[in-house]
Amino acid sequence: FWFNAEEAEVYAMSSLCTAAVVWLMLKWENRADESDSDRWLVLIAYVIGLSIGVHLLNLLAIPALGFIYYYRRTQNPTLWGGVATLAISSVIVGLILAGIIPGLPTLAGAFEVFFVNTVGLPFNWGIIIFLLIFVGLIWFGFRQSFQRRSRLLNTVMLSFMFILIGYSSYLIV
Repeated sequence: FWFNAEEAEVYAMSSLCTAAVVWLMLKWENRADESDSDRWLVLIAYVIGLSIGVHLLNLLAIPALGFIYYYRRTQNPTLWGGVATLAISSVIVGLILAGIIPGLPTLAGAFEVFFVNTVGLPFNWGIIIFLLIFVGLIWFGFRQSFQRRSRLLNTVMLSFMFILIGYSSYLIV
């Protein structure tokens, strides 16, 4: 850590973000039985979103966080439950790595090119249409979480939103 701290590189900040995420997950683990414990998970998602702009190393903490979540929420953990946890957390890492980071800007760019070049709309209308559809899908996800009274779906939607909010600081660059 000391050698990284005196360099003008991203590794010290990346180590700080990774340590913060692990500390927050252990903080959640201590308070997992409280009614408002999911706020720690949303904060973890925000810190992960912020750290994407620094370095992608923090994504490697997600499988460890998945195991902490699984063993805290499961009464009788099994080997296959651990394998499923590893698979699900790996899919989450893949979705963030391939879906959010390059996927959303690429999809927004494809919308812009299609609506400007093919449909003939003025510039930026593709982005506006993309944002309207994207916000509509997010609204639909939150609506479903409220209708089903699903705490898990609501936490997943909030975490997704906070990853996007954290990532938006880098997205502008």
